[in-house]
Amino acid sequence: MSKNITLDNGTEIPVTDEVYEEYYRFKWREEKQYQASLKHEIPIDILIESGNERSTVHNQKLVSEIVEDKLMLEILMSALDKLTKDERHIIDEIYFNDKTERETADKLGLPRKTMTYKRDKILSKLKNILKNI
Repeated sequence: MSKNITLDNGTEIPVTDEVYEEYYRFKWREEKQYQASLKHEIPIDILIESGNERSTVHNQKLVSEIVEDKLMLEILMSALDKLTKDERHIIDEIYFNDKTERETADKLGLPRKTMTYKRDKILSKLKNILKNI
């Protein structure tokens, strides 16, 4: 049995049942994702109204999250400053410059397993530093 697909410009195209289902499965999935995203949006009028309780609570949460993130970042940077130059370089390459362990090991002329061992030791050292801060 043949069905018609209606394109955005209004043109109807006859297709098989399989093609019809596949075409509309994509459209249905797209609509479902759009509807789900609407559930998580906060209407703009709620955000604009300064006297609205929900807006105020929402803003306070954002401010507290920003302050907490800033404090955590300062603590982390303080701990990183206590590493040796070589240790800091390895952490910077892997975690801040998005290099893989293999790339970092090759750059430093080390075997990958040695790099993994060094990374684990540095992370352990950082953990101890952070416990004592």
